[in-house]
Amino acid sequence: MTKAQDWNSRVLEVLEQTYPYDAKLMALFVQEGERQNQLYAERLNEFRKQVEEREGTA
Repeated sequence: MTKAQDWNSRVLEVLEQTYPYDAKLMALFVQEGERQNQLYAERLNEFRKQVEEREGTA
């Protein structure tokens, strides 16, 4: 095996071993991002209600 073939084989092996971890980590980031977006939307709606209440009583 040439050095290039050996290097390619090693890189491929590392990628095959780390891909499931990377995919799980990315899924976690996406889920967390979606959760944060939902929390932000809920807080924004609550803020809008508060503003509407203040404007109604002002």
